[in-house]
Amino acid sequence: MKLGLLNIRSLAPKSVIVNDIITDNHLNALCLCETWIKPDEYIALNESTPPGFSYFSYPRSSGRGGGVATIYDSMLGISQNSQLDAKSFEVLSLKVAGPSPASKTQHSFLLITLYRPPGPYSNFISEFADFLAAVILLSDKIIIVGDFNIHFEKDQDPLKIAFKSVLDALGFKQNVIGPTHRCSHTLDLVLTLGIEAENIVTLSQHDSISDHYLIMFEIVFNQNILLPPRYISKRKITTAIANEFVNKLPDLTISLPSYEHDLEHKTEYLQTVLRSKLDRVAPTKIKQIRDKKLAPWYNDHTRTLKQTARNFERKWRHTKLEFFRLAWQHSLTDYKKALIKTKSQYISSLIEKNRDNPRFLFTTVAKLTGSQSSVIPVDINSNDFMKFFDEKMNSIRQKNQYHSQNLLIDIDECCSSSETHLECFSPVTEKDLFSVINSSKSTSCILDPVPTQLLKQALPKVGKSLLEIVNSSLSMGYVPNFLKLAVIKPIIKKPNRDPRELANYRTISNLSFIAKILEKIVFNQLRLYLQRNSMHEVFQFQSKP
Repeated sequence: MKLGLLNIRSLAPKSVIVNDIITDNHLNALCLCETWIKPDEYIALNESTPPGFSYFSYPRSSGRGGGVATIYDSMLGISQNSQLDAKSFEVLSLKVAGPSPASKTQHSFLLITLYRPPGPYSNFISEFADFLAAVILLSDKIIIVGDFNIHFEKDQDPLKIAFKSVLDALGFKQNVIGPTHRCSHTLDLVLTLGIEAENIVTLSQHDSISDHYLIMFEIVFNQNILLPPRYISKRKITTAIANEFVNKLPDLTISLPSYEHDLEHKTEYLQTVLRSKLDRVAPTKIKQIRDKKLAPWYNDHTRTLKQTARNFERKWRHTKLEFFRLAWQHSLTDYKKALIKTKSQYISSLIEKNRDNPRFLFTTVAKLTGSQSSVIPVDINSNDFMKFFDEKMNSIRQKNQYHSQNLLIDIDECCSSSETHLECFSPVTEKDLFSVINSSKSTSCILDPVPTQLLKQALPKVGKSLLEIVNSSLSMGYVPNFLKLAVIKPIIKKPNRDPRELANYRTISNLSFIAKILEKIVFNQLRLYLQRNSMHEVFQFQSKP
């Protein structure tokens, strides 16, 4: 596992370069000091984060400067530990659990990013000693990295002597040797307890990036179980495959279900036939996800500029000639400007192509400006969410039992005053069903046997079966069990909420497309009944048909 540390001194103007640093050096995590990121500011963090990575950020609450962040591979299973805080320094504490059950127990450790502003250190020494004492109670494997603003190159420096005595007393090891700053100071440190940092490299950066060096090191475990290969299952559905799927579908006209068990059987039969035919013409293929992904706006021009900058950098490091340093500076500036320009053009073209698609536009803006760090902690599983929300719903039902009884009385009085009663739902025609299906968005759920767009193309063959299932459900007042299934996704309410508190989540349920169609038909009939009998509340929101 390869980690990095860099005092970036303002992340915003260097975000695209930080993205490259992570990708080019194959880092699993990069810890940043002095991000100068303000609270609720995420654009620079999003630009710095390569595909497949996430981040946690701890900005300075007020004033200018400061701030720490960690950008990490999402497969690491990292969660934030908000129990640790300090006044004389800024700290971001993360628990690295690993992606596999074995690694969670054998190789979990704390990864702490710390920044101490320069200035008086009397309070820092005492507070840092208390901080370490609290940290060692949380884990027996700890890595602390950051800019401490302590001159470790000066053996007689009083701050270094006091700081080192604290480390020795609690068993921590300082691993960095040599300068970490362009003025030959050793300010950035890597502290470890119960874990070894190996192959430490300090790499000087150009002044346009930082006056601090990039520090990289490796954590080696006995078993190579961290970061296993990642795979994704996909189907390739072309126009020819879609036509083949529709042509090979059998006549799915089924007899009208007469009782609930029959309706369950017919619904399951339709799902099975659709899924099996799709598996034949477009089987699912497993593809390994490559770790190194270039941004979609990365093109031949930016690649050439990057190679030129790297070439001058290598020559400068080899010869130390001022000519090559200046050439590196100019080429690096050109590369950064070109990368920002091509990214801007790429996003602008996307927005222009989807100007009539509000959902895409909102999603794009959210990805650019919103927090991407709301990751569910690895020690919270689906059973925890199920238990929490089940208890929450039972509590709500008990509290609202009295109000529900009064509501039923009000409904009875309202219905008795209306001219007609809604005693049952009316069957729909094939034309009405097709109209609802074709006007619905072609969004798919993992519960759908085939993609929604493909189902729409197959309506001439499956339409009658769908119509019989929908009308049977309406006439019986019964919904098949399959159509009651939903994929539940917990979403954090706000990015700054504690992800370990289940109360900070809301649930999003995704139904199958057929279930949504049945829901829409029932909704239309209910709305029409309420409108005809003037039963809407005065301030009731009424969506358009």
